[in-house]
Amino acid sequence: MNNTNEDKTGLEQYVSKTFKEFQTDRKDLEIKWQMNIDSFNKELHTKLKKTEGGTSDLDSWRSNRFIGITKQKCIAAHSIIVDTVMQGGKLPYFLDQSDVADQELESADDELKQAEDQKRELMSATINEQLKRCNADAEFSRNVLSAAIYGETYGKQSVKTVVKKGYGYTADDDGQESWGKISEEVDYPKYEALSIWDVFRDIEEDDLQRGRAVIHRQMVSPFELRSMKGDAFVIDHKIGSVISAHKGDYDEEDTASLPPAQREIQNRKKKITMIEYWGRVPSELAKQFEEELEQGQKDSKDFSVAVNDTSEVEEDGEEVEVMMVMANHTIIRYVRMDENERPFYRSVWEEPIDGIGGNGIADNLREIQELLNGSVRAFEDNKKITANAMIAVNRRMLHNQDSLFDPGKLIELTEECDDVRQAIQPLEFPDVGESLLSMINLAQQFADDESSVPRVQQGAGGSGRETAFELSQRLEKSGKYLSKIIRNLDGGIIEPVVSAFLEYNMEDEAVESKGNYKVVANGFTSFQNRVTKLAGIRQAIEMIQGDERLDKKVKIEEIYKEFTEMLDIDTDRWFMNDEDLESQKESEQAQNEMSQKLQDLQVQKLESEIQLENAKKETMVAETKMKAEELRLKIMEGAKSMQQEK
Repeated sequence: MNNTNEDKTGLEQYVSKTFKEFQTDRKDLEIKWQMNIDSFNKELHTKLKKTEGGTSDLDSWRSNRFIGITKQKCIAAHSIIVDTVMQGGKLPYFLDQSDVADQELESADDELKQAEDQKRELMSATINEQLKRCNADAEFSRNVLSAAIYGETYGKQSVKTVVKKGYGYTADDDGQESWGKISEEVDYPKYEALSIWDVFRDIEEDDLQRGRAVIHRQMVSPFELRSMKGDAFVIDHKIGSVISAHKGDYDEEDTASLPPAQREIQNRKKKITMIEYWGRVPSELAKQFEEELEQGQKDSKDFSVAVNDTSEVEEDGEEVEVMMVMANHTIIRYVRMDENERPFYRSVWEEPIDGIGGNGIADNLREIQELLNGSVRAFEDNKKITANAMIAVNRRMLHNQDSLFDPGKLIELTEECDDVRQAIQPLEFPDVGESLLSMINLAQQFADDESSVPRVQQGAGGSGRETAFELSQRLEKSGKYLSKIIRNLDGGIIEPVVSAFLEYNMEDEAVESKGNYKVVANGFTSFQNRVTKLAGIRQAIEMIQGDERLDKKVKIEEIYKEFTEMLDIDTDRWFMNDEDLESQKESEQAQNEMSQKLQDLQVQKLESEIQLENAKKETMVAETKMKAEELRLKIMEGAKSMQQEK
């Protein structure tokens, strides 16, 4: 390497030493992480029996099957949490008035309270827009999957400058407006999930704000490094020194600690190791570096303060909080910071008991994964033997020495062979598939128990050996387990991240909807509402609808509103406001009037038909009387004529 340790300032030596210590301290964690990601990717080298998995050419037929039970459980848990907690693609939180603001508003009038509620809603809308711009939902989803695999996950908040482009009216120097393309640089808070492999911390302290430091390691190219020139607190001339030294010999980063996807890159262009250091450093070294930095900037030249031993200043306890960026052991950015401003967040899947790292689903399933792999491999090997015909041949009894026997093939026996069984005998091996299937089923049951994610939550059917009550109990226990995981994500990621966005907006002069707010993460509440309360309210609705007495006493509309809100449905779209009710009333009145008119018309029509029928009947009666009278007259005339003839 061109720059030896003696060429470095005391502060650079201290940070390099701290980084090396953090790397050493997490070696055991890296072994665990590698086993976890290998198990997830079905690349874990599980324990093999002798000659298992084709360890020699003669045994190449042996099975090395890998059943992805670890991946199935991790993906299932990830999907359940993300789909349940992030309904609508939003981080689950709400802004509430701080305790002080609540006391102040207790005596306020309704108008002031309504104004404060509107301001809080505007602030929530602003934060939601910022979270959407940085794809915080996708980053949080990565956090959940990382925690399930590795047992813990990290995130980072920063500020991103974006260029907003569009069209509009712009004014020239003379004040003349014209239509054209416009662009504007806008700063937005940004959140990103970090690879667990790129974050180094003080494992003596779980709280990232209280430990010695948090280090974010990145591999960058000379182009990316040069693009940092002109940024705040960047030492521009140091960037040129790093790039010049990079052209010569330099120490390459140990690829074993890089994220798995970056280790096997052959044509690597990002070869400069850049670490972003947020933490405490000895005050003497910081002061010394700042003095030399100021002098070096005045003289427009590089500087270095050779320090052979920093142990004396490290042990005096006088430390200050700084943020610095170091590329290939050279500080290129430096600024002092206040305490508790490290923009890093950490959440664990399961809290470790006296451990240095969280436990995830992959940790819990490691032994089960090996058991399942071994059982399936034995099952497959047994089937390969028992499902294929195997024969023993006495070649002395055969004219044809070819040992291949095809269907329909003519086989010639020697004259001394009295019975074909003397030449050919089938071999039969015991089929132990059923006993192996019971072992496989047992391994799957163990996987359900160890992961607390039963198969029914993966969309698969039950084992068939459980009663409905046992299955419901298993699902209930799984819900309680996942709710504990969501609590960890609430406190480790969601609440501090949204609080950082809120603080950013409170310091932004352009944001007007400021107030005394606090962030409340409700991922756990959302989960409980949708899993537990949702089922309870559904049962309550069924009971109310089946009992007329309850139906008259219970505010059924309020229950329906809460039910729809838990489903993330806009109640305004489902329930009618005053205008809708008035419109409905007018519509019902118009329908009633129209119905009454139709009824009146039907009555009139019916009356007309009755009158017509009556008239017809009267006409028929009159006609009948006339015909009877005519008949009587004819009879009388006939009788009279008969008398005259006599």
